[in-house]
Amino acid sequence: MEDLASTPVVATAHAIKQYRAKMLQFTGEHKSDKEIAEILCNVVRHGKQVRKLPGELVECKYGNLYVTVAWDGTAFVVVTFNGDGAWRHWWRHEEVWHRSKRKLTAAL
Repeated sequence: MEDLASTPVVATAHAIKQYRAKMLQFTGEHKSDKEIAEILCNVVRHGKQVRKLPGELVECKYGNLYVTVAWDGTAFVVVTFNGDGAWRHWWRHEEVWHRSKRKLTAAL
């Protein structure tokens, strides 16, 4: 990704909600929306691109956190929070299993 020092980065309400659901729901920890938005924006500012996604979206990783990012012409927008490494691995495994299951059922 390009130099982000002067490029604005914003987090959507959905991304903040997903962070809260995936990271804070079971810990009992509380963070304000502003604190969560700063964490998500730092993933974009300091992280690296992991892969390209459909619709000109990009998945970024920083530390153990993954976010999906879009470019709206003036700023990077954190569209959603994909979870930490364990959550992302579990979700991708579940999604692949369900896709394979449908194909197997259709083949029978």
